[in-house]
Amino acid sequence: MGIPFRNEDGTITVNAVSYSDGEKYLCACSNFNRLKYDYDVSKNYCFCCAGHFKHHYEIMLGVQLKTLEIVSSPLDSNGKNPCVIKFTVL
Repeated sequence: MGIPFRNEDGTITVNAVSYSDGEKYLCACSNFNRLKYDYDVSKNYCFCCAGHFKHHYEIMLGVQLKTLEIVSSPLDSNGKNPCVIKFTVL
């Protein structure tokens, strides 16, 4: 489920699952992880995965969360950046 960090402002940043082929980060999403594509995909697509992480962290932490931002994604960076998601506690 990634590595969570509590930020000074009380938000939580999750360095989510980081798959790699040894050269670049790969998306964990089954819609993309086996496809070869030569275009960037908007980070907005990653809000689906963020919802999955949010659900599990709400259960683990016993709090309600709201997704604030997809900080980085392998999809929009051509594999240069890992998946990082930022949440706030409601």
